[in-house]
Parts: sequence; structure tokens; C-alpha cells
Amino acid sequence: MNKYIKLMLISVTFGLLFIMTCNICLAEELVLSKYAGNYAGKTVTVCGRVASIFYAVSQKDEPTYINLDIAYPNDPFFVIIWKQHRNKFSDEFFKQLAHKSICVTGPIGISRQSNKPFIIVTDPSQISFEDTPISVYQVASHIGQYKIVKGFVSSTFYAKDQPGNPTFLNIGQPFPNEKITVIIWGANRENFIEPEKTYLNQFVYLRGIIQKTSSGKLIMSIIYPNQIEIFDPNAGTNVVIKRCPKVGVY
Repeated sequence: MNKYIKLMLISVTFGLLFIMTCNICLAEELVLSKYAGNYAGKTVTVCGRVASIFYAVSQKDEPTYINLDIAYPNDPFFVIIWKQHRNKFSDEFFKQLAHKSICVTGPIGISRQSNKPFIIVTDPSQISFEDTPISVYQVASHIGQYKIVKGFVSSTFYAKDQPGNPTFLNIGQPFPNEKITVIIWGANRENFIEPEKTYLNQFVYLRGIIQKTSSGKLIMSIIYPNQIEIFDPNAGTNVVIKRCPKVGVY
């Protein structure tokens, strides 16, 4: 690795560490499901992908549970819709939810049973669908927003000796001219199968919050395998051909 690349890598890494330390600093009230518990009692917007839905007709008040990013019982965050509000939501609404990326707004509560964060939804306006992909060449216009980004993984690097042990996936162009860099921190790497090899030279859909580091780089933090999918650009619109989680992870 030449000196220039090493300096750039260190700059990006420390910029990313700054963002990781304050969770979602650049999107002040927009958070990923994994970090929702840090905002207990506050009204925020939590974004993620629907992993499972369950209508608990045998439970008191017949709640509907919507689990984000990982299916129950391993979900990091869930939504509750009580029976008294369910009639505001059509059957078609629940059908559309399956595996869709959504953002949910409301006060964060913490479950006494599971100690997991949740939001109670009483109106459809609290849930927005985020399933229209944008090109990697449009990301600069969407900083601080949760988006689905489509692009080509041009280069990768597993910086196992750098702080946080990040894996970098450079989208659109090889480093250092990438349009956006995906970061998978070492703490989340166990959810994936050698991501620096799996996603290299692949077309992918990315789901996450677009951020800008202190060094001016655009990045997206990937935690769960359902945030990144390989697709075939010649197979038609939105045709996913591969998800690459480890066993037991959605």
C-alpha cells in the first residue's frame, strides 16, 4: 500500500469512527434500528427493512408486531400496532410491508419483557416506504437521508489493522475516486461471509443512511446482510440474485 493510499485510508477511518461514536450525528433524528435503544423517551425516525410481521390475536389488545432487520426473536427493534388502531391500516398495507425498507416515526419505548426498543404506531402517516432506488451518482444530493442506492462495487479493502477493523466497499469507482464507500465495522463483520470478496465486482442494492465524514467522503454504514443485495442489471428491474448472510442471520 503506497503512502498516499495509507493516509487516505486513515483519514476515512477516523472520519467513520467519529460518526460511529455518535451513532448518526449527521442525521440528527434519523437512526438505524440497531441504535434505536439509545434514544429511549425521544421522538425519532427509525429506518430498517421489515424482516417479519406477526398479528398476535391471542394476546391482550391483539397487537401487530413489525420486526426490523432481523426476524423475531432476534430483532433489534420492533413496531407495535394495537387492535384499536389496526382498522386504519388496509390488508394491502400489510402485504406491501413484507421485506420492504421503511422509516417509522414516534417516541422510543423499551420493552419490559425483551428490553428491546419499540415504537407504537397509531396512524399510517407514521410509516413511510423507502423502496425507490437511486443511482450511486445521485448520493451527494441525499446526505442525511435513508435511501436505497444501486451501484457497482469497484474495489474493496479489509483494514483489519486499522481502528474498528473496517471493511470498505467502494461503489461507483475504485478508491480514491469512489462515489460512496460502504463500511462494515469489525463488530458486525461476523454477520457476513468475507464481504471484501463476496461483493467485489458485483452490482448491489444498498439500504442505509447516506453520511458525509469530516474528510468529505460519502459513506453508508452496513450492519445487517439485508442492507446489501447483489443483483443482475440484465435480469430486469429489482431482480435480486443473491443475499450473503451467515447462517442464522437474515
